[in-house]
Amino acid sequence: MPEALENFIRDYPIIVYHPVGTCKMGHDALRVHGIAGLRVADASIMPIIINGNSNIPTMVIGEKCAAMILQELDAAGVAQDGAAAAE
Repeated sequence: MPEALENFIRDYPIIVYHPVGTCKMGHDALRVHGIAGLRVADASIMPIIINGNSNIPTMVIGEKCAAMILQELDAAGVAQDGAAAAE
């Protein structure tokens, strides 16, 4: 395979079923600016298309977002489940 073609394939992957990078993000815990209480936790926050399937990285983004929300609730002293609220 010619080197130029190989470089093009590596540098410009085309993806049809798993688009990423459609939501520009800052450094504000996945919050949507201007809409209180809304966060984006999917593949749209990935800054570039990854070389593999985006399923597992998207799941990790969701888990990280959930952990950030729970950490914020804990810092605010909000009970996270019924058992904690009963104490």
